[in-house]
Amino acid sequence: QQQQQLSSPSAGPAGEVAAGGGTASGGTASGGAVRACPVQGGFAVVRPSAAVFQEMVEIVRRGDFKQSGWGGTTIGGWWGGATFQGLVPYYYAMAARAGSLADGPAVEVDRCVYNNMVDKGVVSPLPAVGAAECRQTKLAEIKNAHFTLCQKPWECSPARQKNDLAGLCVALHEKWHEIRADLEANLGLPAPPGGSANGRETKVRFLGHCRPVSQGGRLEYAPLALDSLAPQKYRGDKHEAVGLLPAPQKAAPQKAPRASGKAAGLLGAGPGAGP
Repeated sequence: QQQQQLSSPSAGPAGEVAAGGGTASGGTASGGAVRACPVQGGFAVVRPSAAVFQEMVEIVRRGDFKQSGWGGTTIGGWWGGATFQGLVPYYYAMAARAGSLADGPAVEVDRCVYNNMVDKGVVSPLPAVGAAECRQTKLAEIKNAHFTLCQKPWECSPARQKNDLAGLCVALHEKWHEIRADLEANLGLPAPPGGSANGRETKVRFLGHCRPVSQGGRLEYAPLALDSLAPQKYRGDKHEAVGLLPAPQKAAPQKAPRASGKAAGLLGAGPGAGP
């Protein structure tokens, strides 16, 4: 059922949310005990609904949040609970029960697949899915990585987790640089100058995106060469939009047309044509 809701855009209620799991927490309200799980802000899939969004805005405007949580409950009494990571589970646990426009619950997805942070397993209490140790997940199974414990790829120094025996942090950093290299190739961007292919100490394949700045092997990030891009208008079916496209190359000067009427350099010479 979870896979069907995630894969089919037409399935499920308006405003439906699928999110990477977190540590479960209980909550109480006038309607009785409520169990709610924090929503990890690093990954969420939503079916857009302006009406549901407006209901969330009204909850924020009422400002009924205390250190313990939202609306007199303990939902949101955790890191990030005053914002996205607490508001969303409160809305679906409480407001959606009170006859709001969201007529269905959120769906929790496997955090090791959709929000992998290369962290340890969650065992107490068990989440609905994703209780395994994320650091043991195979790279090919990961759909989305959350660069926190492993640090950011643009810092050119992936963190070494004590129990990351399979080297997943390094593998995710290398995958990030592969994706950037693919973007550069698709946009026709040149490689950054002075880039180093690998880290001297980390042995990570940075693919030229990090460059040495000291004798000790410290590396700094080489940004995308966006200077080679220029704004260029293109016309769609019904409107004009302005996008970033590779700067157009200057056309070579053309010679005077031949007697046959063909422009030199653009069309091949006909049979028997002179030099």
